Amino acid sequence: MGYKDRYGRRHRPPPRFLANLKREISEKKWEEARTWSRNRVKGKKYQMPRTMRQNNMVARGPKRLAGRFHQLKTGHCRTGQNLKWTKNSDKAECGWCQYKTQTSEHLFKNCDKWRPQQKIMWAAIRKKTGRGKNRFTIRELFADERRTGAILDFLRTTKVGARVGPRELPPEPMREEEEGDP
Repeated sequence: MGYKDRYGRRHRPPPRFLANLKREISEKKWEEARTWSRNRVKGKKYQMPRTMRQNNMVARGPKRLAGRFHQLKTGHCRTGQNLKWTKNSDKAECGWCQYKTQTSEHLFKNCDKWRPQQKIMWAAIRKKTGRGKNRFTIRELFADERRTGAILDFLRTTKVGARVGPRELPPEPMREEEEGDP
C-alpha cells in the first residue's frame, strides 16, 4: 500500500509567492519588535533636556538666519579659523579687518567692521542679563534664551557667518606681456 492509497490525495496549500512570504516575515518581525519595545520601556518616554530644545524665536525666523545661528552656536560657522582647519582657505585672518585670526569670539566682540552692531547687541544683552561682553564666552552667550533676540538682530544686520564675505580674491593686475600690441 502506497502513501496515496492510505491517506487519499494529499492536500496542498495554494501556491505562495516569495514576496508574500517576505512581507509576512517582516510584519511578524516588526510586531515582535514593537511588543519587546513596549515591555522594555514601561511607559517612560524620552524627554529632551531643556538646554537642547530648539529656541522658538530662532525657529520662527528665516531659515538662513536660523542656520547661521545654529552654526555659530555649535562652532561650525564660516570663520577664518574654521575655513583654514577644513582646508577651504590658506589663512585664518579676518577678511573684514585683517586681524590675525577670525573666530566667532572676534566677530562678536572685537571686529572693527561690525563695531556699531556689536554695541547695540551688547547693550541689549547687558540690559537683559546685567553682564557685559567681557563676562561671556561665545558658548555661554548662545546658551541663554534671553540673549537670542539680540544675537538674531546682530546676525540680521551683519554678514557674520554668511556665505558672502570679503574672502574673494581681488583680480590680478595684467602683466606687461599681456598689455602689449597684438
